Amino acid sequence: GYFALFALERDLKENNGLFKNYVAASPSLSYFHEYMIKQFQSLPANESDKISRMVYLTTGGLEGGENGGIHFNLFIKILSNPKFNHIKIQHEVLSKTDHMETAIPTFEKGLLIMITKHP
Repeated sequence: GYFALFALERDLKENNGLFKNYVAASPSLSYFHEYMIKQFQSLPANESDKISRMVYLTTGGLEGGENGGIHFNLFIKILSNPKFNHIKIQHEVLSKTDHMETAIPTFEKGLLIMITKHP
């Protein structure tokens, strides 16, 4: 999950349109002193970026609690900022699931979302 968000952050910073769809299973958002959270917070609004992107983001209910936990919810709030209005975000807490169990359900649903809703 962390790599997907890293790639998204670089894409937004460089406006290269490398990917349009991102699937992030349980990214470790507290990693390296909340580095990824800080990177997204510091990104400036880019009015010239007209590339529509989709992000499907999950966390396990056993990681930060069934409400998602502080880092997950903070990251959702950051991506909901109007400066990211070209990003459609879908997020989910996978109930009774820990970090290592999130990958396959996230990949399966993420691919389905990409195929059916955001070609």
